[in-house]
Amino acid sequence: MSEYDNEETEIYIPTDEEFWEAYPEAQGVDRADILLQLSMSYCPEREGQPAITMAELAIEIYKEVGYTEEDIPDFAFSYAVIAEHKAKIAEYAGAIEAAKKALPLIQLHKLEHYEQLEWDLLRWFVKIGRDAEARELLNKLLEDNLEETLWNS
Repeated sequence: MSEYDNEETEIYIPTDEEFWEAYPEAQGVDRADILLQLSMSYCPEREGQPAITMAELAIEIYKEVGYTEEDIPDFAFSYAVIAEHKAKIAEYAGAIEAAKKALPLIQLHKLEHYEQLEWDLLRWFVKIGRDAEARELLNKLLEDNLEETLWNS
């Protein structure tokens, strides 16, 4: 056992002000990452459009500079953030569009912790009356979960 095993590691999380200060000098993926962080700090119900615009700008930067394998989770997460922000301001069609862009990337690269987005997508389909798509997605989710349960039992 090392002398460092029991030491607490302090994690520093920059403030919004620090992100804004770093933004003018940031380039490429770093700039996209800052925009994504700032987007997540905005309250979509009060500041929906700026939050969405920052996440959309992050996506454009990722596309422009060419993201690496390491950046794919942030790129996919940018679409998920847009989906969540749009849903919070009841723009469900836009939320669905963004989620449908995030999910293939998530599934292709086997990213974890995005199951909630699939369930949100299902809820948004129902909210705007896209019942056929809701049923199709629900069947897929049930199949996936049943298959996973059977393999793990």
